[in-house]
Amino acid sequence: MLPSSTHRPGRSSRLAQFRPQLMVLCVFVLGLFLLWPSVPKYSSQPAAGKPQARGSSKQQASAAGKVAVELFVMSLCPDAKFCENHFSKFLKQLPTVAFVRTEYIATLADNTTAAVSCPHGKLECEGNKLQMCVQAHLPADKNVDYLDILKCHSQGDVSKPADMKLCMTASGVPAAVQEKALACASGPEGDQLLAQSAKLVQDREVKRSCTVYIDGKRRCIRDGARWYDCPEGDTAGAFIKQICDAHKASTGSAAPECAAAMAANPFSPAPSVKAAGTRLLRAFV
Repeated sequence: MLPSSTHRPGRSSRLAQFRPQLMVLCVFVLGLFLLWPSVPKYSSQPAAGKPQARGSSKQQASAAGKVAVELFVMSLCPDAKFCENHFSKFLKQLPTVAFVRTEYIATLADNTTAAVSCPHGKLECEGNKLQMCVQAHLPADKNVDYLDILKCHSQGDVSKPADMKLCMTASGVPAAVQEKALACASGPEGDQLLAQSAKLVQDREVKRSCTVYIDGKRRCIRDGARWYDCPEGDTAGAFIKQICDAHKASTGSAAPECAAAMAANPFSPAPSVKAAGTRLLRAFV
C-alpha cells in the first residue's frame, strides 16, 4: 500500500498534460482537409455565352417532360464503365422521370468533322461513334436499356461493330434499328455526331471522364477510381434525390416512382469536412 502522501495521477490528469499537443494536432489535420488542393475544381455551369452544339440533352429530355442525366465519358475509360454501371442500377426505377445520354470527351482541333482526336486513340473514337449512333437511333422507350447496352459493349472490343450488334440484340433492339445504328457509325453521320459531341465537351469545359450533369448542372466527377466535386453526394440515393427534385421543380408535383426509388435507395447527407473537424476539435477542448 502506498503512503498517504504519495499521489498517483489519474487518467484525466495524464490527458490534461497532453491537451495542448492534441489541440495543435487537431488544428493541423483540419487545416489539411480544408486547405489542401487535392483535386482541381470546375465550374458547375457551362461557360457563359458559349453555344451548345446540337442542343443540350436537357432541352431534348425536357421536351418529353423528363430530367436529363448526362454522362461525359470515353468508351475506353475504366471510370466511364464504373459510372455507367452505377447509374444503370437505379435509373430503371425512374423511367418516366429521367432520360440518360452520353457525351464523349475528345479534342476538336477546328470546326471540321475530320479533326477529332480521342484520349485513348483511334479505336476509342470508333467505339465512341458506335455508342453515339446507337444512342441517336434507339427508340425513346428503349432509353432505359441504353446503359445496359454500353455495359455489354465495354466488355468486348468497343471498336468492333459486330460486338455492338450482339449487345443490341441481347437488349432486344429491333433489327432495323441495329442496321441504322451500324450504318451511322461507319459513315459521315457518325463522324458528325463525334464532332458535335466534342464541341459540346469543349463548350462546357469538361475534362474528366466520367463527369455527371443532371438537369443541365454539373453535379459530380468520377476520375482516378474515386468520386469528387460532388457537393450533393455520389450515392444512388443522392443522385435519385437530385433527379427527382429537378423533376418536381419542373412539373410542380412529385412523381410516384420517385417516392418508391428514394425508399429503395435512402439518402443520408454526408457531414461536411468542416463540421466533422469542428466536432473533432470540441472533443479535445
